[in-house]
Amino acid sequence: MTGESIHDGASVTLELTASDATRAVYPFEFAVRFTYRLRGAVLSIEQVFENRGPSPMPMHPGLHPYFYVPDAAKAGARISTDATHGYDNRTGQEVTVPKPLGLAGHEVDLFLLDHTPRETVLTRPGLPGVRLAFGSDQQVLVVWTLPGRDFVCVEPWRARAGALADGTAPEVAPGASQSTTLTLSLV
Repeated sequence: MTGESIHDGASVTLELTASDATRAVYPFEFAVRFTYRLRGAVLSIEQVFENRGPSPMPMHPGLHPYFYVPDAAKAGARISTDATHGYDNRTGQEVTVPKPLGLAGHEVDLFLLDHTPRETVLTRPGLPGVRLAFGSDQQVLVVWTLPGRDFVCVEPWRARAGALADGTAPEVAPGASQSTTLTLSLV
């Protein structure tokens, strides 16, 4: 674990490397480092995935940031997106993305498959909005919430759910690394 001076903000880097315990469920030689950096009202999360093994390493990380949105305010909450095509994880069906995307009164577990800007804004009635900016490697934007619960998740992912199991997850070449960044800021 490493950090930096408070004058430049604050940061911490956490690392996990392959072990007997990880190999039991993920049989690859790897190192993963997450650096969390807070500067003013901006939080960035840099993720580095290193393949230390002799074969391609499938990788499908997904961050799951939960944002406070009171259940009573979800009807007015909005997620900026140009997506028209999605996958409803509840029904297992391809769907047309409604405009605006309704977040109130029912579970939403939607994969926005053609969200093209590398950012989105969650507008929360009565609260500051949250801007999420993410790497071009994040191909899917997931939106999840439950009725009666005071949250909305907005999650940049590299691929659809199940990509590791079905063999469609992106891979890191032997001896190579890949990185991506998620930046959160209030608007």
